[in-house]
Amino acid sequence: MDMARCGLDCDACEYRESTHCPGCRALADGRPFWGECRVALCALGKGYGTCVECPVMPCDTLTAFSYDAEQGDNGQRIENLRRSRGL
Repeated sequence: MDMARCGLDCDACEYRESTHCPGCRALADGRPFWGECRVALCALGKGYGTCVECPVMPCDTLTAFSYDAEQGDNGQRIENLRRSRGL
């Protein structure tokens, strides 16, 4: 699975092809096609490839993003991160 910093499954993203998005881990500035991402900027600022490397995962920022009415996925990205960590 190609995973975004927040745990989103990039392979399943419906916008990836139409926006030619390389995935936020390929972007050095933490700005995906839709604008600035607080989760990506946080991970970048701490030197992490994804949030799974953070000892406080899932933090309030990631949880709020994961359950956001517009961009969230009801916590699926957090579960993706947990699975990648082996939890």
